[in-house]
Amino acid sequence: MTQKKSRSDGRQSEAVIKRIGVKTQRLNLLNSQTLIFLAVLSAALSSVNGQEATPNRVKVIQAEKPCSVSVIELSIAEQPVKSGGLCEVEGLLFQRVDQLVNETVQGSPAKERRQVFRQLRSQPGTITPPLTRGLTLDVGNRFFDNAIAQEPPSQEQQKQQSNSKWQYGGFVDLAYLLNFNHPANHLFRSRGTAFRVDSVWLNMTALYVRKRPSEESRWGVELTAQTGKDDEFFGFSATAPNIAGFKFLRHLGPTNVSYLAPAGKGLTLQAGIFSSLIGYDSLYAKDNFNYTRPWGADFTPYLMMGATASYPFTEKLTGTFFLVNGYWHLARANSAPSAGGQIAYKLTPRVTLKETTLFGPHQRNTSFQFWRFLTDTIVERKTNKLTFASEYIFSTERVDTPTKPRALMMSWQLPVHWSLSARWSVAVRPEVFWDRDGRWTLARQTVKAFTSTLEYRVPYKWTNTILRLEHRFDDSRGREGGFFRGAELPSGVVGLAPRQHLLVFATIFVFDSVR
Repeated sequence: MTQKKSRSDGRQSEAVIKRIGVKTQRLNLLNSQTLIFLAVLSAALSSVNGQEATPNRVKVIQAEKPCSVSVIELSIAEQPVKSGGLCEVEGLLFQRVDQLVNETVQGSPAKERRQVFRQLRSQPGTITPPLTRGLTLDVGNRFFDNAIAQEPPSQEQQKQQSNSKWQYGGFVDLAYLLNFNHPANHLFRSRGTAFRVDSVWLNMTALYVRKRPSEESRWGVELTAQTGKDDEFFGFSATAPNIAGFKFLRHLGPTNVSYLAPAGKGLTLQAGIFSSLIGYDSLYAKDNFNYTRPWGADFTPYLMMGATASYPFTEKLTGTFFLVNGYWHLARANSAPSAGGQIAYKLTPRVTLKETTLFGPHQRNTSFQFWRFLTDTIVERKTNKLTFASEYIFSTERVDTPTKPRALMMSWQLPVHWSLSARWSVAVRPEVFWDRDGRWTLARQTVKAFTSTLEYRVPYKWTNTILRLEHRFDDSRGREGGFFRGAELPSGVVGLAPRQHLLVFATIFVFDSVR
């Protein structure tokens, strides 16, 4: 591209962000320089390929007019991600400021954004960008003639940086699921999560502490204690006995130790209870786009118990192998383990493909012919405002009965999430679930469902309150399909209806040491 030179001296400048640290600094910067600084700062908290990254270099050529300043190169992890005029960068900042202000300061993002840019467009003065979220930047004089150089971190700052390797927090998940069928037993039939309806329920609450392994500190640990309605069923099997100690283990979320081995690009080993490699959705509603989970998630593992080994073969390709105690981590169908693997490949900076397989016996008879096989294919595309994905799950096993029938299960979903602003978002999810032989849901049925969710977030310091209003429609067809409806029949059972409408009011209170 053609590079515009400064009328004053035309010098090319560089800046290197050397560390992410403790406190926000006050900077005396000219208008154009401040915009460039915030462009770098904004990118520092951006997500690149789904992971936080630190921009390591920005090159600029300065000029008298702000919009004549050209951003020659903005690179993250040595990969150029943006080139263009300053006005383009300012446009990108408008998209990022809402999110960053939402995470760092109390008040209206729109109001704070106007305040920030009013200061940016003013003549030289002192500003404190409210979107730095605790960043300390080393900016040399080679970048900004008027920039204030940072002093080396004090011992207290170094201690805080060391402590930041540890993360702790918790959440409380409350919801009212209004079921328009009003079943007498207050149950969402065939479900393992959010299955209680027509009353307010504590579906999950948890406390956690974790430390991720790194080259500086190779050992990692994760401890999670949880309780609520959702931990009553999610990890158990309808066709296999419970594992010894299940009454205690069901109150443990991800609880494991990990180690980053100095082998090649870094081999990560992990052992204990960990989040499942299968599925797009988490056990915890706070981490999902919708409040209620899809059918395929409820009938595949949310958590696994065993060991994993993960290795990044290239910047785009990561492989993981795992060995677990079984399909459901709280069930013991037999004493033989199950195994599997996952390949995650970044097709483009915005598109990721994941393919996961799981195989092993889930019956008392551990002969190979009775093993259960599962594949999970996920394609996801992320932009600043829009995320959508497609997930297809297929599972099969031959049942150890005199006729030896083969059971089949298939699931597909298409979640779509729009970030309307830093606080408001909308998500929709069409899905189809087929349990041909009733092996997974204990009912031979085909379910079609559509879920739509409106979300509003209220951040305050270390906390975030998530408010969700959700409508869900399920349609179950098949000889044994249907949802509970109305009062108990004279026989003592609750009748069934082929359709069900839910209106969900959910409040999730989250606090985390890493905002």
